[in-house]
Amino acid sequence: MTSHRCDACRANLADSDDQHHYAVRVEVQRVNRPVELADADLDDQDDPAHLAEVAALLCSTDRAACLRHTVLEPSQTSYVLCTACYAKFQADPLGVRRRRNGNRCWN
Repeated sequence: MTSHRCDACRANLADSDDQHHYAVRVEVQRVNRPVELADADLDDQDDPAHLAEVAALLCSTDRAACLRHTVLEPSQTSYVLCTACYAKFQADPLGVRRRRNGNRCWN
């Protein structure tokens, strides 16, 4: 269903003289920090006992459970904005400057 109101200022887009409105889609994904290796971690690489330990760990891991924890579904949200609100969004997408100045809304 198409929205006929601006999600920011609630202006009726059908009554507007402007022929355009904007659909803004926001996608959020969790990003894991890369694992940092120390030189000591790399020194044991050629040790057969170390390789056997890693192989045993890999064999004991339940692959399905591992995938459930690593596959992340992104969060997606869509907004419909009039031209004026889109210009304000484009200038300050996260509202950082607006909040710093004490304004709670774009209008």
